Amino acid sequence: MAKFRMSAGSALYMSAANLAEVAITAATKGATTVITATHALAVGDLVRFAGTGWPSLDGKSGRVTAVTGTTTFTVALDSSAETAAFDAAKGKFISLAKGALVESCVSSLNISAGSADTIAVGTFCEPTASLAGNSTAGTIELSGFVDYTDAGFKALVAASADGIPRDFVLYFPASANPSGTGANPGGALHFQGTVSGLSQSYSVDGASSFTVSVTLAANPAFVA
Repeated sequence: MAKFRMSAGSALYMSAANLAEVAITAATKGATTVITATHALAVGDLVRFAGTGWPSLDGKSGRVTAVTGTTTFTVALDSSAETAAFDAAKGKFISLAKGALVESCVSSLNISAGSADTIAVGTFCEPTASLAGNSTAGTIELSGFVDYTDAGFKALVAASADGIPRDFVLYFPASANPSGTGANPGGALHFQGTVSGLSQSYSVDGASSFTVSVTLAANPAFVA
């Protein structure tokens, strides 16, 4: 079995504050899912779904494997087990194509797993009593070098200031995933989160650097 390995050539992209939601008029379930909606997608693009009423799609991101004109596309998400009707009134998709995002030139990305905090419910009778809290998805720390002219750095500064969640896609080169196939054989890591804690470091005769934290809305998902 080939092992996944990180290598040069990876690229991180992030969304603006609000990506446009596109209405879906119909969906055909199967081992891959056929979506009917007006689009400008290409094979290899990533999309995220919401409001469809299908657990196999909602909150998930998938790769476009085929397009028919500008009205239909196929995504690599298995919806064959769905029994509920597709919700054409609420179903939406969001394009995570590179053209809809801005590249952020970071030098490292570190993922920290979340944990469940305990909630203190102590009383005089049971001073140490507690309840298990909700688990969190964790955080991701991004590091890089300060460049006030770079669109990606500007986007991180704006995200840290406004507190609006962003979508991030880390694309891997083909060399990172020897067993990969298709338009983007390296695969991609998609995550959503809120940016905060931007810090910048300056030193004499040294490169100015930054770190920023992304509080995850859900666990990162690898998209093959």
